[in-house]
Amino acid sequence: MGASPVTGDGLADMALSTSTYNADGASSAVARLLTALRQALADPSGASHDGPVAAASGGRERQRDLEFARDVVSDIARPSETTTDALPHIVVFGPTQAGKSSVANAIVAANVAGVSPLAGYTVRPSACVHAAAAPRIEDCRWLASLRPTADRPAQQAEPQDAFVVSHTLPSAASSPLLACVVWDTPDFDSLAADQAQSGLLQALATADVFVLVVSKEKYADLSVWRMLRLLADLRRPLVVVLNKLTPEAEAVVPEAFRARLQALPGDFSSSPIATLPQFDGDSHQRAVALVPAARPAREAIA
Repeated sequence: MGASPVTGDGLADMALSTSTYNADGASSAVARLLTALRQALADPSGASHDGPVAAASGGRERQRDLEFARDVVSDIARPSETTTDALPHIVVFGPTQAGKSSVANAIVAANVAGVSPLAGYTVRPSACVHAAAAPRIEDCRWLASLRPTADRPAQQAEPQDAFVVSHTLPSAASSPLLACVVWDTPDFDSLAADQAQSGLLQALATADVFVLVVSKEKYADLSVWRMLRLLADLRRPLVVVLNKLTPEAEAVVPEAFRARLQALPGDFSSSPIATLPQFDGDSHQRAVALVPAARPAREAIA
């Protein structure tokens, strides 16, 4: 993604240029998003009342919002010239240590995303084509400025301008998802999140379905709800996976999360919420146990 600045006037021009695009209401959603961003830029004083730290935080959020808006416009404007554009893109995202990579693996019932107990382990988007026929990489609708590669394991660190593509075959365990692209993405709240932000935002911009993964420790974090507010105007489906729940947490956290969703602007209030328990054992045992437990999440996504 280029480093050229986007001004308020530029946002207005972008909003006008998307107003003629009328596929599934996408242009109107983008126009609303860009209008809100333009208004925020026109009155930046709101971030400075609480001191320099708050002002810096507000500046980073505006930069993120602008970058995401540009990615959405780029994705919508891209012509659909290949049959693999029809594959739905399912983007798994969430805060650090929520278990995003484990859930992505459970969705496709395969070990394709690298898993680690270390925070911030996933630093690049990782795409899994989950379909009976493997399309050529160059024929797929990928990210705006990152290049796909399939010549190294997904667990290995990638260059700044690349992401990994892997391929799995649908199975009885992964039913009812038959043909899709499932993304595992970096977190948005760790110390290293700023460095991985570009890839995360580009992946979210391609999403046909958002899958938010949060744990009982993270579901009320401000960073989670700021990200949901950013995505809400796109009016794309959201599936919430509450991960690593103890029996006590499972009795109260889904209801608390639903109440917060209903207070959020946009169409997320009726989003399905799936729960996954906290599994004991080593990483292999937990991965095996997650596959059948994730079936309600797969059904909600489908």
